[in-house]
Amino acid sequence: MKSANGKAKWLKFFVMSLLILGTVTFSSRIIRVVGDENFPPYEFVNEKGQPDGFLVDIMRAISNEVGVPFDITLMRWVDAQKALLEGRADVLEGMKVTEERKIVYDFGEEYFKIYTVGVVRIDSPVKSILNAKDKKIAVQMATATHSWLLKNGFKNLIPVDDYEEAIRLVLIGKADIAAIGDVNTARWIIMKNGWQNELRITEDRINPAPYTFAVKKGNEELLARFNKALRELKRSGIFDKIYMKWFGEEIYRFQRIQRVLFYMMVGGVIVGAVLSVVFSILILKLKKGKRRLEEYAEELRALNEKLENTGKSLEDQTKKFQLLINLYSSISPSVSVDEFMEELLNISLKLIPECDRGSVILSKENMWEYVAVRGYKEKLKGFRIDPIYLYYADEEPKIIEKIGEYDRQFLPKDIARFYEEIGSLDIVRSIAVGIKVDNVIVGSIFLDATKDVEIPDQSLEIMKSVGRLASAFVSVKRYQEREQKYRIAAIRAMINLLEMRDPYTKGHSERVATISARFAKILGFSQEEVDRIFWAGILHDIGKIGIPESVLNKPGELDDEEYEIIKNHPVLSELALSGLEFLESLKPVIRSHHERWDGNGYPDGLKGEEIPLGARILAIVDAFDAMISERPYRKALNLEEVKRELLKNAGKQFDPELAKIFINEVLPVMISEERILG
Repeated sequence: MKSANGKAKWLKFFVMSLLILGTVTFSSRIIRVVGDENFPPYEFVNEKGQPDGFLVDIMRAISNEVGVPFDITLMRWVDAQKALLEGRADVLEGMKVTEERKIVYDFGEEYFKIYTVGVVRIDSPVKSILNAKDKKIAVQMATATHSWLLKNGFKNLIPVDDYEEAIRLVLIGKADIAAIGDVNTARWIIMKNGWQNELRITEDRINPAPYTFAVKKGNEELLARFNKALRELKRSGIFDKIYMKWFGEEIYRFQRIQRVLFYMMVGGVIVGAVLSVVFSILILKLKKGKRRLEEYAEELRALNEKLENTGKSLEDQTKKFQLLINLYSSISPSVSVDEFMEELLNISLKLIPECDRGSVILSKENMWEYVAVRGYKEKLKGFRIDPIYLYYADEEPKIIEKIGEYDRQFLPKDIARFYEEIGSLDIVRSIAVGIKVDNVIVGSIFLDATKDVEIPDQSLEIMKSVGRLASAFVSVKRYQEREQKYRIAAIRAMINLLEMRDPYTKGHSERVATISARFAKILGFSQEEVDRIFWAGILHDIGKIGIPESVLNKPGELDDEEYEIIKNHPVLSELALSGLEFLESLKPVIRSHHERWDGNGYPDGLKGEEIPLGARILAIVDAFDAMISERPYRKALNLEEVKRELLKNAGKQFDPELAKIFINEVLPVMISEERILG
């Protein structure tokens, strides 16, 4: 018995030792971080042969935060991605987020957004990448910029290992333009090599997307630890300090000194010019308001002058100027009203530091709804209230003293109690400004201070400009909603015309669109991308309107000559959409939906990932719907036969990975929803 007890104690000690050792090993093991060896100032190997750059500093700060040592290795971009996917690395320190990449990577909370620019010789007539489809374009391979160019039909690409080599090819005349993944990288490379008098950066701001770290798909624990650490870096101000080190005062010192002098002399003019461009786009869309545009520009010129005359440091002025520019640059047709108001509220609280809380409320049907909230309990967001109970705010900002007391005196008890629960009694004073559309107040912005601080005139002027911007944005979005209804009606009319000529097409486009949209959602696409795939599915066969009826409705199989005629319909579909700007992004997908993975498709003979991702999705769904449909010359296939056909042609006609996902994930969902009968 004593021996047995001794063994049991020894075994318990051994197991506990293993558990403790395992815990220590896990918590203290080195995290392997990889990145691009030549993407300055984000990440690069410095003159001492050491990893350097913004991302390297961020990773070191995250390492301190999580308490685990990092082994940071920079290499060729292609090799860095391969190392992560093959498990030889844990984290890729910086990557542009795209829908295609979301299939194999999980991404952290974003650092910020970056966008593609072009670099050309200083005497080049090329003004934009968008106008250079017939030019030789140098680009770093396996980047988001490379994928974007392929997806959008650019043919004359010169893939290279890094962006510096791409720019060098422009310098020596072997390329007409270099497509560079970020403007800061383009500037850095040009200045480092002293090419300022030979090269210039185009005005392009193409393919903006979040930039952040990536982990291999499914590594949720590591992703959560990094996200938590990144949030703490942002909260503590460490992130901002690192940002300023690489993109602030200590970079491009000569240019910055020139810029400072320029701001001192003509800062107001700069603001007016930049914001005039932004507002001109908005007002053109609304087809009104030249006078409003001038008023906005004048207001911001005056605002900038007041910023300069406050006696604050130039650094503070520059930060506020940059925040204003960030606010205007966040305007995009793809951004929803709620998303924009969240960003507007975040930046407004930075611009007006006297306030530490805020909310935006907008009219929705007969009620008003809180669409953005900061500093209050989450239940305030989405709360709906009759506007008769709200404090009225118009275009001129107003200061409200102790709005919680107003709520207690004038609101019904249940509403007043709700506001007290979310913290209204803590508010000492507020600034309120109205959101106005077509001369009607449709919303309000409230910034609240919980400390007894004075609100300077400068902050009221900023609030006025914020209110005007919000008004313009909401006006544009409502105009777009009306315009969208007309567009949808026009598209439906085009499809009806096709269905009148081709009985087979009736219902086919709708089915392809619906299944393709579900496919895209399962792949993790954004709602905007899902919508785009849906409309590509609706319109993919619209070019058949141009096919002779004798060929289109032939009861038997087509001969070679007739098949060549039918093969023209993707090109005809693309031509049918020409001049329709709102459908422009669908054209590459529609044109390529009959391309094959092995390169034997039409009309362009694209191969593999040269084929736009959306077109690869449509190709599978289009073929699937054709196989389950009755035709005059054959019966419909059952689902098992369809699956065998898809698997047989995976890697030949279809993207092999997408074909597997369609069979294993999309079909079961569609069957369960009774969209497809077994």
